Amino acid sequence: PAWDRMFAYGFYFFKRLTLAVVIVALSVQLIATILILRPVIARNRLEKSIATTLRDALPADATLYAFDLDVALKTYLPGMQILNLWERAYPSFSDGSYFLFNEPRLRQQWEGHNPMINWERANETRQLSEFRQLPDGWTLYRIKAAEK
Repeated sequence: PAWDRMFAYGFYFFKRLTLAVVIVALSVQLIATILILRPVIARNRLEKSIATTLRDALPADATLYAFDLDVALKTYLPGMQILNLWERAYPSFSDGSYFLFNEPRLRQQWEGHNPMINWERANETRQLSEFRQLPDGWTLYRIKAAEK
């Protein structure tokens, strides 16, 4: 009988231990999933917020020079011409178009590369007037001919 009790108690103990391990593992996975997805969801909300603002603020056939957010904006604003500042250094920027940029955030990483080259060229050759402040430090500028 003692052996039977110990044997039965052992199974009971391992059953409870297994249940505890499964609960802990699921809890850790749930917490890790939440922590991993938070930046992704925050980025998605930022992209949607900026796209909604641009949809309301800009004409449907506008030309927008953008970097970093351009891929999402092409999805959310299909009728708008969105030109990527990374793909090439643009020799000129058309009057009446728009420039979406976050200079403080992008300067250090992209110094000497197309996004900053385009930003500096636009500031040198055109007049960028602030059109709208957007979340997370993004600014929308309207491109005008430089005043002489």
